[in-house]
Amino acid sequence: MPSTWARYRAGPALPVVVRGTGSYFDGESAARRGVEVEVAPGGLRILEARAGGRELAFWRYRELRPVDEPTSDGPRRIRAGNGRARLVVEDPALIAALSARAPRLAAREPGWTRLGLRWAGLLILSIAVLLATLGLGLPRFADEAARIVPHQWETGFGESLVEPVLRALARFDGADEVAFCTASRGVESLDDLTRRLAPAASPYRFVVRVVNLEMVNAFALPGGQIVIAEGLLRFAESPDEVAGVLAHEMGHVLHRHSTAAMVEALGLAFLFGAMLGDFGTGVIGAGAETLVGLRFRREAEAEADGRALALLGHAGLSSRGLADFFERLQRKAGDGSAALRLLSTHPPNESRRRGFERGATARPPSLDEPQWKSLREICARQQPLDP
Repeated sequence: MPSTWARYRAGPALPVVVRGTGSYFDGESAARRGVEVEVAPGGLRILEARAGGRELAFWRYRELRPVDEPTSDGPRRIRAGNGRARLVVEDPALIAALSARAPRLAAREPGWTRLGLRWAGLLILSIAVLLATLGLGLPRFADEAARIVPHQWETGFGESLVEPVLRALARFDGADEVAFCTASRGVESLDDLTRRLAPAASPYRFVVRVVNLEMVNAFALPGGQIVIAEGLLRFAESPDEVAGVLAHEMGHVLHRHSTAAMVEALGLAFLFGAMLGDFGTGVIGAGAETLVGLRFRREAEAEADGRALALLGHAGLSSRGLADFFERLQRKAGDGSAALRLLSTHPPNESRRRGFERGATARPPSLDEPQWKSLREICARQQPLDP
């Protein structure tokens, strides 16, 4: 739909308002919304694409940032500050009007200068990585390097990994397609549990979602993205078991274990992308494959276990459920079940189970019966990855 131009009649200045259309992603789900975009005095308004549609967001021009490196043509992806929401616009007139009001959207270094900076940065980073690896060893260096990756870049990388990771998991699970489970009461129960477990001082905003896969597993992606397979909800016998697994995955996020695994597996490709805030599709694809086949080191699992116990205790929840969960996994580990194969990523063993038992105390269940029932039925409604 071409942009339309309108003038406000009040006042002598007659500021120009540019309107057009775009696609809006709220950062909470994979859904795309067609929207009306208004380049108005003071900021960018994003409205539902219907007559009298409500305002979904208002972004001030000084907050606008490009998601990708600006190009001379093609669609433009835009964000506001460090927010998760994204706006995609294609109309050249709309892009020009936005760029005129938000200089950061149009800022672009000359090609040769940018290329020279990249090569210089890569050379310096390569030397630093070589020296650090020789001095510390690759696993230790990966842990140290993960700590210096900015949180906002880690969060952006984790968001970009969700779709390729889910597609890889679906292939492993033999599923034709993968979908998010979105039954409203189940989502409310999961969100309530997430809020109770997440530490107030966390630099991450945890986004926890269930997908319709049969495997018994959960995955922590960089930056606070956590995915739970429906098969795990079916395998769990109590809400405390799910709470324990969720706390464990949060532990991996807070200790940045997935990010360290990216550094160890992808090396300079990941660090260079983090340094420039620019992760290409090749890095994202390799990162997804790395996470799907990832087995955390014993030290990482111990750290995640310790953080899980702390999170459960702070939330007033018992670790008994996590002990029970791992005990049943131990019994089933040798039965060759395809649904349990991926649990090699978090191998159960007797010492871990005893550790959870030592921290177990009698406390109220993490969810009441109606909440637990709704969580187990969360996949009664689904939203395909490609809506």
